[in-house]
Amino acid sequence: MEHNNCILCKDKQLTTLPAYDRSFLVKCKNCGFVFSKKIPGNNELSAIYTNYPRFTTLSPITVKRYNELLDKFESFKQIGNILDLGCSNGLFLEVAKNRGWNVYGTEYAQESIDYCAKNNIKVFKSDQLPAEFYQLKFDVVTSFEVIEHINNPNEDMELVNKVIRKGGAFYFTTPNFNALSRFILKEKWNVIDYPEHLSYYTPSTINYLLTKHGYKKQWVVTTGISFTRFNQSLGKTTVSESTPVNDEALRDKIEHNPILSLAKATINFFLNLFRIGDSLKGLYIKQ
Repeated sequence: MEHNNCILCKDKQLTTLPAYDRSFLVKCKNCGFVFSKKIPGNNELSAIYTNYPRFTTLSPITVKRYNELLDKFESFKQIGNILDLGCSNGLFLEVAKNRGWNVYGTEYAQESIDYCAKNNIKVFKSDQLPAEFYQLKFDVVTSFEVIEHINNPNEDMELVNKVIRKGGAFYFTTPNFNALSRFILKEKWNVIDYPEHLSYYTPSTINYLLTKHGYKKQWVVTTGISFTRFNQSLGKTTVSESTPVNDEALRDKIEHNPILSLAKATINFFLNLFRIGDSLKGLYIKQ
């Protein structure tokens, strides 16, 4: 099966991207969105997500970053509810819970739902959302590296709209299709990987999606270059739980070295200035 219209704006003018034919990528002439024209079957998705890497611990640096992010969310805290879409094993929600948030998640994998239940985190199965879910209202909804996996972005945002309160915040992270890494590696960049990744956002296309659904941009940044992922794309290393795509050793070295920290900040400044960082992150407010 294939998409005949843009999954973002519904326009029919789609241009094939021959350099990325292994992932069946097309680009919409109207809104510029890049996505996989091919619709994966359940067997293809099961092959990807069975035994998908799901971590059970966080590094101290990641905990620190989560707390910095939660600091930004404090100004939105009214009801006290936070929802993480595609929450995996609920590690972000654990940090939020320790700060007094009422935490909830959605997840497809039953093993992750069971894992979260053991830690007293309520997680709803994402393809079987009950009425109870829609009766909740959230101050903040988060989506960490999830939206690139789905090929129904409008339906996904409609779901968010049903549960997020007016004035609430939607925070996301996703790979940036305009990343410097892609410009260098082209089709070798392993972010481009059907059927795991189906949608490829840029600052302009994510803004198109969110403003279309009634959100106002507070900030959007593109930062970072993953050297681990870069090497994986070139076949120098493999993706496994022992070598996660987060450059942990380098992050730790930078974190404790003022000169390296300054260099990182400078690099990120220019990556964001030219919108070519690997990671696209943003905070939008529901109007």
